[in-house]
Amino acid sequence: MMDEAPRSSDSSGSHSIQRQPEESDDSHVCGDRPAEVTERRHRHLIVRAYLRFRSVLLTVMACIGLCSMLVFIASGLFGLKVMVVKSGSMEPTIGVGSMIVSMPRKAVELKVGDVITVSYGETKRLVTHRIVQSEGCAGEKCTFVLRGDANAAEDPYKVNIDDATWHWLTIPRLGWAVLWVRTWPGLATMAGILTVTFIVLFAVPGQRESS
Repeated sequence: MMDEAPRSSDSSGSHSIQRQPEESDDSHVCGDRPAEVTERRHRHLIVRAYLRFRSVLLTVMACIGLCSMLVFIASGLFGLKVMVVKSGSMEPTIGVGSMIVSMPRKAVELKVGDVITVSYGETKRLVTHRIVQSEGCAGEKCTFVLRGDANAAEDPYKVNIDDATWHWLTIPRLGWAVLWVRTWPGLATMAGILTVTFIVLFAVPGQRESS
């Protein structure tokens, strides 16, 4: 009895061919798209510009606050007074629109050549002129003849005083800004600047630069 030959299996029916999954069409995209990179770069530059502007603004405000505090302290300690020159009688030494800083001084301490601010004449208006002549003192009261540097003649009224405001510092043209701020357009402009400053410093959220 002959052994039967082993049956051959149908290769087409018993074995299945496994295909590799096809690569996705998006496999060539690596990282961010160029448009996204450009947008991120622009956003980064805007954030850096904003942070730099805010830093400069904070520095300026800190300096203004420090100067204001120093002026306030000096006013209390030394009696400094700030005034604005509205006439040209002291030009070119003190021009119109200048801000002058003065301090009180006893009349016996004043001398010819000093620039002082006193209540002048019958109207008692403030005048800032130079002492051109001293007629002596009686006790603490002294009599002076004044004249503006731009005037050809001495003032018609002599001043008899026991103290005066002695000129210490001149800041050219700054007085115009002080006078302008006191007007309605100036007040409106300052209110707008303060509003924008508040928005930049507090309302807009700060962002850190990405490394």
